[in-house]
Amino acid sequence: MTDGEQILNASAARRAGETTGSGGESASDALIRIASAQGLFGSVPEGAAAESALASAAASVLDAWIANEVSVEDISASAHTVADLAEETDEAAAAITASAAEAAFGYTERMMNGEELNTVERI
Repeated sequence: MTDGEQILNASAARRAGETTGSGGESASDALIRIASAQGLFGSVPEGAAAESALASAAASVLDAWIANEVSVEDISASAHTVADLAEETDEAAAAITASAAEAAFGYTERMMNGEELNTVERI
């Protein structure tokens, strides 16, 4: 991946948009539940430290949402926007790829027919 390049997963973003805040438990409810969980890791070595780190991370996310006035609806809408962008980008890339393949095939066909080619047509 080059600088500035983003990989967008349309189906994952769409699922996130559809499930965030839907159904019985919202994302914020889940974070509150995680932040207040007790005994998540049972007797696993370092389980208490992992539980504390997870609770701290969940609390930090909630604090950031509150500080930035971000709602679950905002997150859902953003996920849907990402999905839309990913789908549009995929469609544009497919069109460019098809056009390039068509140009390459045409060039090859002209060469096979004995045409002397000095330039490549831009697509």
